[in-house]
Amino acid sequence: MKTTNRLRSSHAKWTGGLLLAALTTPLTAQLAFSPPDGGWNYIYGGDAAAYAAPGEGFASLDGTWSHDNGSDEWDGSGLGGEFGDANRPGGAMVITEGGATYLRIQDTGDPRDYGYADPSSNRKVYLGHDLTSDGAADTIMDDGVTLIFRARIPNSGPLDPLHRDGQQAAGVQPYPTTGDGYVTSDGGKGNFVIKQAAGGAIAFSLTTAADTPGGNPTDRPTGFTGLSFNEFAGNTISGNEVNFGQGDGANVIPFDPTVWHEFWITIQKDSANVGTHVANIYLDGNDSPLVFKITSGTGSDFGGSYIAMGATATPQNAALDIDFFGVKYGAVAPKARTFGPIAGNWDYAYEGDKGNYAAPGEGFASLDGTWSHDNGSDEWDGSGIGGEFGDANRPGGAMVVTEGNLNYLRIQDTGDPRDYGYADPSSNRKVYLGHDLSANGATETVLDDGVTLNFRARIPTSGPLDPLHRDGQQANGVQPYPASGDGYVTSDGGKGNFVIKQTSGGAIAFSLTTAADTPGGNPADRPTGFTGLSFNEFAGNAVSGNEVNFGQGDGANIIPFDPTQWHDLWITLEKDTANVGTHVASIYVDGNLTPNVFKVTAGSGSDFGGSYIAMGSTATPQNSALDIDYYRVKFGVVPPTGAISEKLDILDLTPVIAASNVSPSDGVKFRATTDGSIPKENIKVVLNGIDYSAALEITGTEKEWTVALKTLQENRVYTGEVLVRGSGGGTLTGLLSFNTFSNNNPTFEAEEWNFDRGGFINNPGLPFAGNDYFNTGSGMDTEGIDFHELSAEFDLNNDLALRYPGVGNMPNTVPNTNEAGRAKYANDPDADFSVNNTEPGEWLNYTRNFTIGNANIHLRASGGSFEVQLDRVTSSAKQANQTTQKLGSFKSQAGGGYGWVPLTSDTGALQALTLSGETTLRATIVSGNPVLNFFMMTPAVEVVTPGPTETTLVAKLAGDQLTLTWDGGGTLQSTSDLGSGQWSAVSNASSPYKTQTSGAPKFFRVH
Repeated sequence: MKTTNRLRSSHAKWTGGLLLAALTTPLTAQLAFSPPDGGWNYIYGGDAAAYAAPGEGFASLDGTWSHDNGSDEWDGSGLGGEFGDANRPGGAMVITEGGATYLRIQDTGDPRDYGYADPSSNRKVYLGHDLTSDGAADTIMDDGVTLIFRARIPNSGPLDPLHRDGQQAAGVQPYPTTGDGYVTSDGGKGNFVIKQAAGGAIAFSLTTAADTPGGNPTDRPTGFTGLSFNEFAGNTISGNEVNFGQGDGANVIPFDPTVWHEFWITIQKDSANVGTHVANIYLDGNDSPLVFKITSGTGSDFGGSYIAMGATATPQNAALDIDFFGVKYGAVAPKARTFGPIAGNWDYAYEGDKGNYAAPGEGFASLDGTWSHDNGSDEWDGSGIGGEFGDANRPGGAMVVTEGNLNYLRIQDTGDPRDYGYADPSSNRKVYLGHDLSANGATETVLDDGVTLNFRARIPTSGPLDPLHRDGQQANGVQPYPASGDGYVTSDGGKGNFVIKQTSGGAIAFSLTTAADTPGGNPADRPTGFTGLSFNEFAGNAVSGNEVNFGQGDGANIIPFDPTQWHDLWITLEKDTANVGTHVASIYVDGNLTPNVFKVTAGSGSDFGGSYIAMGSTATPQNSALDIDYYRVKFGVVPPTGAISEKLDILDLTPVIAASNVSPSDGVKFRATTDGSIPKENIKVVLNGIDYSAALEITGTEKEWTVALKTLQENRVYTGEVLVRGSGGGTLTGLLSFNTFSNNNPTFEAEEWNFDRGGFINNPGLPFAGNDYFNTGSGMDTEGIDFHELSAEFDLNNDLALRYPGVGNMPNTVPNTNEAGRAKYANDPDADFSVNNTEPGEWLNYTRNFTIGNANIHLRASGGSFEVQLDRVTSSAKQANQTTQKLGSFKSQAGGGYGWVPLTSDTGALQALTLSGETTLRATIVSGNPVLNFFMMTPAVEVVTPGPTETTLVAKLAGDQLTLTWDGGGTLQSTSDLGSGQWSAVSNASSPYKTQTSGAPKFFRVH
């Protein structure tokens, strides 16, 4: 069955003038734009999907939305599961993906045509929020209003198949891989709507090229992807003329709607009286708006002024993810996304307007005359980009581009042109230049002492760009430059797009990254799946090698945004005095004066003597393109003018990274400190994508909190983060990665597959000690019965292998050195082996007499992105042509090191299975080239999601002194006016809290 979300009343009671309540409120943060001064008048955070029955009014989602309107038939269900009268196709639900929580709405068409009836057929899912009750004017759009929303059209995760209106003869259709969008209908209704009480509605919708106004897939498909909204139809409120394709001209903004986009939109009356209104639309943090004359429509679903969201038209079908949707009264432009000048000028600034080339050996004489490409990470031939290729113009290069009044440097590394007929030197397989900071007066410990960087950059998607010559991919030929851009990730111990290194050792790199980028250049091997800024990963408090590279550290350090738009990054770096990482990076993005703070580990990468900055693309296996408007440096830690100045720290964080066998009752512990204040509700712990903040035990003061999470489950792998946000808005993250496995969980080794046609040893000893698998299977060729090996010959040069074939071939094995730290190998780590050199299509059989019963299984493996399918052999394991039953898959997107990978179902849920008696399991390589160490079985666990802690607030009055006590977490808040809805945290309040009853009446709650 699908998840059904019902409205849950908060726990509350009254004692005189005292309000007792336990609530939780998420921190809703815009990623591309900063909130307006004074904040939003209302914002929905995408984290609540409560369902109020018809007739209950504005009580759904976060308790302020209504689906009592003529454009909704939501049945209260979510997506997925078995369909029935309590779960019609389509619905709405909250999804957590990594650290993001969002609402997913889906209207699959018209389920009435497929046997489901109204009411609540889910043929349209549409909810509204009353702005009039929030104080909005009847003429809110005429007066001026600002909207913000972050959204996308989903193409993965829980999605129901389509039940298209009027297309039942064709039957139920799978959800399209390109997504299912929407267009304006019914006089100004769509995905995101605002209507004023005085009349007039404007709708904005995410649209795909296959969307049609009437739902019939062959009737008037849009042929457009991006944002569509009310069409222009004159200067009076209009009916269907504002719908898509029915006005005097389409109002659209093209982009890929299946990736997240953030919209800031101001609407106000058109003073020129050409349209009814003027809309300024700012996209993904860009501070230059696209301006449209539009005509408001007659569509209306609620009285008063309101906002609404969803899919309203029965003939159409659509799916929509909503991270947040907010409103501000007044037409307020977003804050400028650049920073002002620095006090005292920069110590050095490259302004992107010089692209001179100095021949190899001439030193720091390129670009503006102070940059060198004489290093082991550059093969620039001096050419620019574009034109006919030849020995004087290899693919890739560097050049200054002029665009309007802007001059900037474009650098492109297309891959490895040597694979396509071009030779070193100067093949352009890497383009990377450095500037000597020591010559500018930088110390040998410039990173430790503190330094400030400022660069404005983007990944280009248009203009002069050469096609890709991917490293090692020449069999596929030259490939076109990707429409979504070509980014980069940290490599070679702290090298990337923008680098700073100190003479005494330690390099930190920042790179613009797209979802398709891979560490090794092969587009099928470990794509990042991330877009934004990536930089050195956390790998402890000592300068490290490749452990700081993307996907190889203890956790990614990233800031998500659209890297194909210009972004202004202001970064301060200084030594980590808490000695958790080597350095602390405070990163300010696009004029936002509140930093994102990270613990980072400097890398060992080095290309020049002395302290220096560098930029470009350094690794031959990767390819990338980069536009650089400027790159500046100031010695010392200098936040941008007006920035929030608060020091945050996370101390004594346990478990340590990669801790094993952690006791669930010990859980997670840390201290959160600041020189300002940290509101208690600004402390979060997210593990495996689940927010555990409601279960935290927090004691102390707003300057230093002691935090504990003691509600973990045994036999789980946990990865996630601690997030602490100061009252000034600064955020610091602490990474978590550990397991709570029991020490006595049974295992079976990857190298101990069956032998001699189904033979097995139930409890083998260590190799070389008797009763083990050493050299088993050499008596006869059991390929196709005990294993399937695709390589033609066994690596007989591998004299460290555990098993050798007598005839034919056999999977390859290598010593593992007990990297997992298992006790049974402590005295003989070379007795621990792994299976390596795997490839898709190969498989291994394992027969055992299992006694564990209901179990989860985890695979210990390395190799980056891979999938290993686990099957049960349902026929004789002693014969060829065996039949199997799929049990689940081990899917990894991690870096190159070893890690735990759980067996999951096709939907990604932790998979449980029954293991009892003699059973043969088969592990099949589906994708990637994993190195398999061992399989561990644990008693099956049911994943528990912590709910909000229910808090009881007790008041005791003695004379004129009121004592308030509470448990279960939360922050004491007060208000003097219940009707205002405005509550303030009581400063430094902890239980018990004492106050005087004199003065004006006051109400209290725990929030």
